[in-house]
Amino acid sequence: MGAGGLIPLTPLTLTNVRVVGCRWAQELDELKGKRTRLLGDCLLGSSFLCYVGAFSWEFRHDMIYNMWWNDLVKRGVPTSKHYRLEDLLTNLHEISKYVASPCHIHSYQ
Repeated sequence: MGAGGLIPLTPLTLTNVRVVGCRWAQELDELKGKRTRLLGDCLLGSSFLCYVGAFSWEFRHDMIYNMWWNDLVKRGVPTSKHYRLEDLLTNLHEISKYVASPCHIHSYQ
């Protein structure tokens, strides 16, 4: 230990701090972009929850990813380019519970 009870910083530690700082800066940029696209993504997600639950998977898919997503893009509403309903409404842990079961892949919708 150095003077005053502090642990001296090594060059390796300083390099790690810089790397972590760069990673946090990248994550911050990604989060800012997600915040911008959140309006359109939430519109699609809430529309799904309110309107399309009673329809077949094929019709729901067509409505969300073709009709509504394209309409939002035409109107200039910011939305994710690679929008996935599952990314907004659930997480990989929850999806893995359904995929690991003998249920059909579309059951998590």
